[in-house]
Amino acid sequence: MSKIKTRIRSLQEKHKELDRLTTDAEQERNADRSTKGKWNLVELKKEKLAIRDEINRLRLSEKDD
Repeated sequence: MSKIKTRIRSLQEKHKELDRLTTDAEQERNADRSTKGKWNLVELKKEKLAIRDEINRLRLSEKDD
């Protein structure tokens, strides 16, 4: 398996974990309307999006090879 595919799989696993954490944070946010809860959720979503962008970038570079 190529390095790119291995990296993509690793990122996909991290994305799944962040998805679970985001879901949990959203549920907690319903009860906790504090600023800290909001920023925690925002940071999780940003990280999740950055990973999705990296996966897509790697997939594109894989096609170019």
